[in-house]
Amino acid sequence: NFRFSSMWSMYANLGLLNAQLRASNKPFPYAPHQTLAVGGIYTQGPWRASLGAQYAGESYYVYSNGATSPIQAHTLANASLRYTFDRGDTVQGLGLQKLTVSLNVDNLLDKTYNTSYGGSSSNPYVYLNMPRSYYLSLEARF
Repeated sequence: NFRFSSMWSMYANLGLLNAQLRASNKPFPYAPHQTLAVGGIYTQGPWRASLGAQYAGESYYVYSNGATSPIQAHTLANASLRYTFDRGDTVQGLGLQKLTVSLNVDNLLDKTYNTSYGGSSSNPYVYLNMPRSYYLSLEARF
């Protein structure tokens, strides 16, 4: 994490993995070789906004017969906006120390990718990721 100023900061995380099933020497299911997350955060008083991207490298689905199917690498963008009411605001009258309202958007660009495979060789099917999703949350501290 790095803070540029009292208002701007950023984060970056990198993960590297080489997981194999020893008995079959096949790739470990759903274990991408690389993951990366980067993003920026802007804070101004009670407001906080963030925008980030998450990358997961190629991983594999392993069928019961030992065959594998690749799960493509993908990058998703996420965003959030939140406002925190502090003790000095109207929340003290409600008996609260702090109240935070957040709006989050996952998969901001509405990307579609395979997350898994299923069925059988004669009737295969693909599971897809969640489409763009919105979440509104309320957090109260007493």
